[in-house]
Amino acid sequence: MKTRQKSKMVALERLLESQDSSRMQVIVSNDGDDKVVMEVSSHALQLFRELLEKIEEGTGVEIVRQDQELTTSEAAEILGVSRPYLVDLLEDGEIPFHKVGSHRRVQASDVLEFKRLRRQRSRDAMKELAQEDRKLDVEQ
Repeated sequence: MKTRQKSKMVALERLLESQDSSRMQVIVSNDGDDKVVMEVSSHALQLFRELLEKIEEGTGVEIVRQDQELTTSEAAEILGVSRPYLVDLLEDGEIPFHKVGSHRRVQASDVLEFKRLRRQRSRDAMKELAQEDRKLDVEQ
């Protein structure tokens, strides 16, 4: 990401973090005199910032409706796991699913919630390891 663009993204992130209001104004303009002022939720603006950041990094981005029904292959791709591993998660009850004929289907919202919880557990484990590391450094 270009340095100038990155500094704008950092400034936007700071603004979003310091914002008390749930709504913000966004100004969109072109090279001419055309300009549109829109009021959007701070949550929508946060998602937009994350989307722009991923695009600038060259990371592929896919938008999935929460109510969308996914195949096991699609769900596995979202989670970054193999399809057989995802099937094991489904069969173990980690993610709800239903069958259409002999094919398993999962709700995107359930896959995204599993991903969010997995990420949170990972962060919590990293914090715990960091605390243990600091504790060991103090004892030595």
